[in-house]
Amino acid sequence: MLRPRPYSKPYPPVIRGSSTDGSLVELAEQGKPFMMNVQSLETTGRRVALYRETMRKAGFDAATIAANLKASWVWRNFYLADSDAEAERVGLAAFDTMTKTRAEMRNQYAAMGQRIIPTDDLPGARKTRGEGLIYGAPARVAEDIAALDRLGLGGIIGTFRLGPMPHEVAAASLSLFMEKVAPQFRD
Repeated sequence: MLRPRPYSKPYPPVIRGSSTDGSLVELAEQGKPFMMNVQSLETTGRRVALYRETMRKAGFDAATIAANLKASWVWRNFYLADSDAEAERVGLAAFDTMTKTRAEMRNQYAAMGQRIIPTDDLPGARKTRGEGLIYGAPARVAEDIAALDRLGLGGIIGTFRLGPMPHEVAAASLSLFMEKVAPQFRD
């Protein structure tokens, strides 16, 4: 028995993660929403289009497709500062350390014979704007979020503490986000 009992009736919604085109197509054919790992905006847009088209071919109507997208989420890493230059200086260094550490762990798992996602489907190693990391002053970050919003997705899972980043630095980034970016997207 689950304790505490779930608030949602008959049960809490369960959304499966999707890292590849294949898993996204499978979810679309079943008419289920998704949680997408970190991807570039270009890849996210392409995969959302693939999802829409696959659902349409599977017989789902436009309203159901839109509702599923509203129930779907994407993950993004964030770093905000007062200026784009400051965000680039601090955020990229922390992000770089985080991705190098993850690559080392991935290589250790592969050396032990563990099954891993093909490297072409791995997010995070890229540092161009909007790919592995959304960074900048609040106005720049809001532009990137608006681009995701136009895809019809329901939400973003945001990570603000990147690798070895001190708590205070991550908290300042999150505060900037909540004060200057989030209010633009509340509806």
